[in-house]
Amino acid sequence: MKKFALLVGNGFTLDFIDSHKINIHSSFPLKSFNNLEINYQHFIDNLPHIQNELLGKDLDDYKMIESYASKYKTGSIQEGQLRNFLALSYSHFQLKLDNYKFAEWKWAKWLQQNKDYLSCAVSFNYDLVLERALRSVNISYSRTGSNEPPRNDVSVLKPHGSIDFDFPSGLLPSPYLFGKGGYHTHLNNAGAVKILPKWEWLLLRTEADIIPPSVHNYQKKLRWVQTIFNTYESKSKQLEALIIIGSSYWYVDRPEIDFFLQKLPKKAKVYIMHPKPSEPLTNKIESLGLSWEKFNFDELPW
Repeated sequence: MKKFALLVGNGFTLDFIDSHKINIHSSFPLKSFNNLEINYQHFIDNLPHIQNELLGKDLDDYKMIESYASKYKTGSIQEGQLRNFLALSYSHFQLKLDNYKFAEWKWAKWLQQNKDYLSCAVSFNYDLVLERALRSVNISYSRTGSNEPPRNDVSVLKPHGSIDFDFPSGLLPSPYLFGKGGYHTHLNNAGAVKILPKWEWLLLRTEADIIPPSVHNYQKKLRWVQTIFNTYESKSKQLEALIIIGSSYWYVDRPEIDFFLQKLPKKAKVYIMHPKPSEPLTNKIESLGLSWEKFNFDELPW
């Protein structure tokens, strides 16, 4: 059996949604994820730039977010409101998914069968679908770079942030800006982010540690994110396989995905869950002297 790591993107979450036939879509945060039971009334007045510039338009969500993010300087009030919006909207999204059972999902069952060989899991998603799948089958994990007690089991690596990450309490929030929702901080070089309890998910954040879609990871130099990359580099030496599930190899994610590929031993194989994998991705894999194999959404790696 192979010692392996996971790398999951939006397609991993969509597979869970499809398997449970849930009326929701993770790619539409500006449209309440196409779910009539989700609304943002309790917080959106505190994010006026998002309310006025992004909501209520019949345009592609990610393209609108990309345009908005390019319009405002990183660390501005406007950009901070975007990060807060993503944290809060995807918290609503996760609370909806939490009504469904994860243990019966094919990926949860597969992870349980292969848990002794899972070294670490990289997630570019803000949601907790990966964490819920692991917990549902009693696989112990901790989020690297957070204040969760480190364990000797599975390291979950979330370099783009998570709905339950925030600025660690007890530290001076600087630099900070004031907006309608109060102050927010940006790019504090904390050693670890704080994990928020569930009852705080729907509250505005001091610093929403989230990289918006279509934005390069400007957090990479922060200590808690560097811990993520250092942990992977250490664990990668023993890997025999990397399984990529639902990641499109989008241009903004490529430097990070390339890092995870480059650290693999030459003997390792890359498994890609996609009927037609991205040609730039397979070209990159082959340029590194690695082998790869594809499998469909209704299949498993082995």
